[in-house]
Amino acid sequence: MKLEKIATDRVLTVGPSDSVSEAFGLMVEHDIRHLPVVEEGEVRGIVSDRDLLMIISWISAWRSLTERSTTVGKKKVAELMSSPVSVLSPDDSVEQAVQLMLEGQFSAVPLVRDGQVLGIVTELDVLRRLADNSPDQASGAWREQRVVDHMADVVVTAEVNDHVMPSFNLMKEQRIRHLPVVEDNQLVGMISDRDLRRTHGREIAVNLAREEPDLDSTYHATIGEVMGRHVEAIDPLSTLAHAAGRMVHCKIGALPVTKQDLLHGIITETDLLKAFVCSTGG
Repeated sequence: MKLEKIATDRVLTVGPSDSVSEAFGLMVEHDIRHLPVVEEGEVRGIVSDRDLLMIISWISAWRSLTERSTTVGKKKVAELMSSPVSVLSPDDSVEQAVQLMLEGQFSAVPLVRDGQVLGIVTELDVLRRLADNSPDQASGAWREQRVVDHMADVVVTAEVNDHVMPSFNLMKEQRIRHLPVVEDNQLVGMISDRDLRRTHGREIAVNLAREEPDLDSTYHATIGEVMGRHVEAIDPLSTLAHAAGRMVHCKIGALPVTKQDLLHGIITETDLLKAFVCSTGG
């Protein structure tokens, strides 16, 4: 299937000299997570909400605590964007996009033809297509495979009383985006790197707003204070199509795998995309 069939065709872009605040404002207003950075008709890079969350949290907290203006929001998108950026054509296949995302470890690909950005495809767009049970759905066998055969069964977890910063550093070290939160191996919450970036930004602002900021400060927010307590989980015998549908419906990138509230594993968007590529011979 061609990418033009699943892509978001109403694409918002920013320029390298646009401000961080302008970029984040577009993301919030239009509920999007990626913005291609375009200059003189050429895609120069891409910026994601993950790139911006830390700095925007810092700005918001600083203003609310000190009632001061700040120049941080005037930083240029070029200072934060990922560059160079991989692009595809609307005529390329879904399989090509998935392969590119997996190899480059990124979650969105702009679609370009004749120097014009015509769309953008994200992991979520691909999963939405894979969860679709229409008659022309590719790789029907993929849909019926089981979560237990593709989940990670060794799971990095956090506990309610863990501090935010060590957990944030652990996620960066392990290159993961989600931490199930457990007590006695029972799932009690879920936290993402987005949650931690927001919290870390606020704590930096609190420290810097003091008359004498502690430059060696450790930050004290706990996982229990910022985690989500309503957790979408999935049974290990569920199908991959069901897992994809749940992620799309809830707009989440990972599902803890549980039996009777006990944590048995975790399955992510990336796991689903890898299974799809394998099923198509990629």
